[in-house]
Amino acid sequence: MVALFIVGMVVGFLMLFAATWCLTLFLIAQIGGWSRLAQRYMTTRDAEGQVYRRQTGQLGFARYRSCLTIGLSKEGLFLKVSPLLRLGHPPLWIPWCDVSPARLGAGFLGQYVEVALGKPPLAVLRLPPDLLQPIQAVQR
Repeated sequence: MVALFIVGMVVGFLMLFAATWCLTLFLIAQIGGWSRLAQRYMTTRDAEGQVYRRQTGQLGFARYRSCLTIGLSKEGLFLKVSPLLRLGHPPLWIPWCDVSPARLGAGFLGQYVEVALGKPPLAVLRLPPDLLQPIQAVQR
């Protein structure tokens, strides 16, 4: 009887944890703007051109720490989240004509590269400053 209670508690905890994880990922996608971008730019293609893995970035109010894959090709910008965080975050491919020119910005935590995504803008993406030159090179 006690063993059955313990198994029930463990299973209940795992189910609650999984539900909380899924809800959190969906909320982050909504708050940051990933969901709005996915309505227009969701893709099944893979990253092309220069690929930067395990990058940190911010989309709207959502921060993605060391979990972004960023692809820079002559045609557009590719964004993908690590598999454990992908629920609610399908891969995105945004043509450069729908990305504002990259600019360097500064905030409380230091410098960043900023681009507005979408026409009209749906979200603002902030990336590490070392990506400024690669982004500007392919945007030309």
